[in-house]
Amino acid sequence: MMRRVVAMTALLLASTARADDSAALAGAEAQQAYHAMVAFVATRVAARPKDSVILAADAPLVKGAFVPCESKPLALVIALDSAVRGQVTATADVVSGAHHAVDEARKASVAVIFTTDRPAAEGPGIATALNTLKLGPVTAGDTLLMGGGGDSRRAAIAAKYCVVAVAGSRLSDFSDKFAAEASDDARRAVAVHSRAAGQWGKGWFVVPDTAK
Repeated sequence: MMRRVVAMTALLLASTARADDSAALAGAEAQQAYHAMVAFVATRVAARPKDSVILAADAPLVKGAFVPCESKPLALVIALDSAVRGQVTATADVVSGAHHAVDEARKASVAVIFTTDRPAAEGPGIATALNTLKLGPVTAGDTLLMGGGGDSRRAAIAAKYCVVAVAGSRLSDFSDKFAAEASDDARRAVAVHSRAAGQWGKGWFVVPDTAK
């Protein structure tokens, strides 16, 4: 009986340790993704790319073309839900690595643009919160784009900037075209076996969703 109690106690302790590890590793994964993105952006600052990492409006995921950079200034796009945990207020918790990525981009004269699905009416309040969280300077309608479809926001950004990297936690943070695939298997196939697959870690960076 005593051996059984000891064994059950050991299992409970191991489970607790794994739970604690998962929280820590989520933060570590976010740091890893943001650090990789910072390093990638630096390569684009050193050697300006021909195209951005934003798909052209009518381009398919499989063999899609990307919006040309031309002479537009460089920019980094961060989907807001992948940078801030929970509701965006002045007391929100910024995801590990986000401050570093934002600071390093701006030091290299790369504009930082935040996007979110939240309605445009909330823009001024969210911009104020981001500035308080030291992710600014952020201005609603300029470096914070809200509402509408994700592709329309990205197109608006790509019209003004050469977007060299996008950080997000959902496929829709990179392209709304993923939603056109009928099943999870189809979306996975497009994500890993198409031209889009070449963007992961080379312009598209998946940041773990730590808001839950």
